[in-house]
Amino acid sequence: MPGKFFLDSNVVIYALGDDLDKKSVAQDLLDKSPILSTQVLTEVSQVCLKKLKLEPDLVVQWIGLLNSRTQVVSISVEMIQEAIKIAQKYKYSFYDSLIISVSLHANVEILYSEDMQHGQKIKSLKIINPFC
Repeated sequence: MPGKFFLDSNVVIYALGDDLDKKSVAQDLLDKSPILSTQVLTEVSQVCLKKLKLEPDLVVQWIGLLNSRTQVVSISVEMIQEAIKIAQKYKYSFYDSLIISVSLHANVEILYSEDMQHGQKIKSLKIINPFC
C-alpha cells in the first residue's frame, strides 16, 4: 500500500453498497486514512441523496464520518486551472481532471478510481482501479 493516496467518489460510494467484494475493498481503503476533496464529498452526498435515497440526516452523518477519518482538501482556483489543462491533454472530463489535479496538488502517489484508465501515469500520479 502506498503512502498517501486519493479516493475518487465512486470508490467511496461502494463502501455503502450491496456488492460485498467492492464494499470490502472500499472500506479497507477508507480505513487507511485516504485523501478526499470537497468535490468527492459533494458527489458522494448527491449519490446518497438521489440514487441511494438515504435520509438527509444519515448523509450528514456519513459526510461527517468521512471528514473525521480522512484528509479533505478544498479545491483552489489553481487546481481548477490545472484541471482544464489536464482535460485538454488527457481527454478526461473536467470533473475527472479536477480529481487528478487535486491528487497532484496533495502529492499523492496513487489515485484509486474505477472510472479512469487503470495503470495510467500522469506526472507523479498513478491511477489504479482497486477492483481489478
